[in-house]
Amino acid sequence: METRIFGVRHHGPGCAKALRRELARFEPDRLLVEGPPEGDELLALLDDDLEPPVAILCYRPDEPRQAIFFPFARFSPEWQALQYARERAVPAQFFDLPVGQRFAFIESGRSAGAAEGESLDPLAELALAAGYDDDDRFWEEWFEQRERTSGVFEAIAEAMRSVRDVPTGSAPSTRAESTWEASLESIREAQMRLRMRLAEKDGTQRLAVVCGAWHVPALERMPPQREDRARLRGLRKLKVASTFVPWTYRRLGVASGYGAGVRAPGWYDHLWRYGADAPAAWLARVGHELRRIHRDVAPASAIDALRLADALAAMRAQPRPGYRELMDAAQSVFCEGEGALLEIVERTVAVGERIGR
Repeated sequence: METRIFGVRHHGPGCAKALRRELARFEPDRLLVEGPPEGDELLALLDDDLEPPVAILCYRPDEPRQAIFFPFARFSPEWQALQYARERAVPAQFFDLPVGQRFAFIESGRSAGAAEGESLDPLAELALAAGYDDDDRFWEEWFEQRERTSGVFEAIAEAMRSVRDVPTGSAPSTRAESTWEASLESIREAQMRLRMRLAEKDGTQRLAVVCGAWHVPALERMPPQREDRARLRGLRKLKVASTFVPWTYRRLGVASGYGAGVRAPGWYDHLWRYGADAPAAWLARVGHELRRIHRDVAPASAIDALRLADALAAMRAQPRPGYRELMDAAQSVFCEGEGALLEIVERTVAVGERIGR
């Protein structure tokens, strides 16, 4: 069996575009996507009437306050992988730890008073190593804004190996196996590897695996199967129900408290839609929104703002303007330096008001 592992940022338009291209080249006959196995039965509902952003909601029927959401935007790599599978009639499944077992594990950990410890932020570590103090900006400039996608997943895998201290060919581990969070991660990854082995037994010839970038080193090198089974032995499983629910870009944002949230979902949606034409189209959109709230923005001002954004990108050694350059230029040219006015636009355009169905 030939297996390709695609490590992604959960809501990254650049990763999503690269993934669609790589899947078309690889032509897998089965897809495994990071997500709750309780959501497998919902995949039959994927059609043109299901409009992202949406989320899979998994909850305990006997205790509905205990619930977890798995959101998708149209620029989410996992969503695009599922759409590829639907269009090509390729079998697709979620292969993370079942939510029922996750709830039971969390419940047992809390009742035992287990310490959660300090979680590792791999993006922050990579950003610091690359000279960035903003991990969102680092990832956006290196992966999400690039139109050339060759070698992206190889680069992501190499970066994650360095963060997790896993040399090529060695067995994966987390840095702090004793902490509650690290134990849950190791159990999740054991489940993922078992599902990959099961796909091989089912006769899969070309397996595509789509997961969060952090998990790539742990899935590249398979420890003995008995070790993975031992990690999962004795786990209880609570009853869980699942359904699709509408979602919003505001709740997809990091400001909502969502752990995998992005700073500007509206900007990422724009990147997915416009690609290389994103800078000019973005400034036109910002100018339109300012006119809507009665701020005069002439076409000549949009041209000046684009030129300023290009100049800022060159000064900052960037190949083309990103979100920061475009908003700095808009504040300077459209708003005459007035930050409060631009904050109104950021809420409606950069975060966005899109609601799924």
